[in-house]
Amino acid sequence: RQRRTHNKSRHGCRNCKLRRVKCDETKPRCAKCRSYGVLCDYAGPSLDLQLSQELKMPALVATDGSSSMELDAEGLARLMRFECRTIETAINVSSKPLVQRAMGSPSLMHAILAFTEVHDRYLQRRAPTTPGTRELYHASLGSSLFIRQLSSPIQADDRDTVWATATFLGILAFTSVPAMTVEDCWPLKEADLTWLCLSQTKMALWNLTNPMRSDSLFHDMSDEYIIMYSPRLNGWDGILSDVYQLCGLGPSSLHPHVDTNPYREAFKFLQGLYPESVETIVSRSHALVFISRMQPCFVKLLRARDPVALVLLALWYERAGKLIWWVRYRTLVEGPAICTYL
Repeated sequence: RQRRTHNKSRHGCRNCKLRRVKCDETKPRCAKCRSYGVLCDYAGPSLDLQLSQELKMPALVATDGSSSMELDAEGLARLMRFECRTIETAINVSSKPLVQRAMGSPSLMHAILAFTEVHDRYLQRRAPTTPGTRELYHASLGSSLFIRQLSSPIQADDRDTVWATATFLGILAFTSVPAMTVEDCWPLKEADLTWLCLSQTKMALWNLTNPMRSDSLFHDMSDEYIIMYSPRLNGWDGILSDVYQLCGLGPSSLHPHVDTNPYREAFKFLQGLYPESVETIVSRSHALVFISRMQPCFVKLLRARDPVALVLLALWYERAGKLIWWVRYRTLVEGPAICTYL
């Protein structure tokens, strides 16, 4: 049946746009925001989906039986922003079942709230800024509870929760830039490169949790995961031709069981980002696999500040920083620091 013609307004409030509902455009506060219990953007600038002070809501408690955390009004507002805005910038899964799992896992809930704080901070100011107290609080507790959880065997019902927590904690580690200036940043200064360690740990958890299994919350991302892990060395052009030679790659590089070049895997995944130039699920996936699939030999070269390894990382920063917002934090200072060092 043909749809009746109608006028589409673009003047609705931002909150309604985020929630993908039709705004009635009543000012200073639209009816949809009143019924949902959030401050309307028409009333003045505020964080997206911020809870109204008029709304009285019972406290929610996330607990796994051995630990618990209570979400106050600010925490609930943060969780709303995660569901309606932040989650889709990180993973392509439904927010409802993920939040349900977080209600049974304080470590995941803390990780989600900390990640949303980082996103709030990014949207308010694009340049790297110092993390706030709440962000550090949630990140610290999420990490400590997660470490305690991993000290015991992973139960079948907890596999998705473990993988989701590892994902968000890995992002938090990457956005945690210890220096705000190029001069004080690695590789110009010493650093522990925690994010590299967590990337390798996350891949170990991949094997234990198997996010691609049929009953996984992440099963719908299987196509993305397959794309992420299947780049081929099947040609190069432009800048990558010079990089190919710089890495000392040759015909044997097409045969992974023959070639032992330590740069091979990093180059292969970097190649997946060229000539991509727009933000798509596929290109974001290719960007993430570069850091999640780093070989131990390549990580060792990075720690030793090997020039070729640093060139590959700098090229990844340049491209990934345009595709993924949370990569830009580190890109803005560490990318120029690598160039200065070289």
